[in-house]
Amino acid sequence: MPLPVSLQSVVDSLSWHSDESSTYLHKPTGEIVTIDHSLLRRVEEGEVDVEPEADDEVAQSEVTERDEIDHAVGILRTDEYLAFPSEYEIDEWSMMDEFTRSVVDEPLRTTLEDAIRGRGAFRRFKDVLQANGRVEAWYQFRDAAYQSMAREWLAQHHVAYVDDTRSPAVGT
Repeated sequence: MPLPVSLQSVVDSLSWHSDESSTYLHKPTGEIVTIDHSLLRRVEEGEVDVEPEADDEVAQSEVTERDEIDHAVGILRTDEYLAFPSEYEIDEWSMMDEFTRSVVDEPLRTTLEDAIRGRGAFRRFKDVLQANGRVEAWYQFRDAAYQSMAREWLAQHHVAYVDDTRSPAVGT
């Protein structure tokens, strides 16, 4: 039976995105693995030796690279890895919209509603929050949303976790 997964690690992984890599949960161990897309492509196309060397003296950098290759092979060839939701499945704009709708101060809410429309919405949203001293409230709201998303994702995939989140989930 795998060890419970750290909820904070899942939250951190959900909130971090890269166009060059994807994150997976190794179900048997609970390890969270981020793999570069180019490595996955090279393994898939047979450009990487997927068999480990039998040499006893291996540099630490080679061990790390070997681990990454082993994970890439596992991702491509087994069902032991669970892909984290992509940045397209995690809609931070909707989080901003929900936060905006929760703001009680009507003039501020109206300003935020205008800020989140069109190009540059994320920057304008954060600028308005900064100007009004509400950045911390946004981060608490966003963290709570990510924690909720992480719990739902783990429950959906029947993955046990330990709630080791750094701060209590607090809304606005």
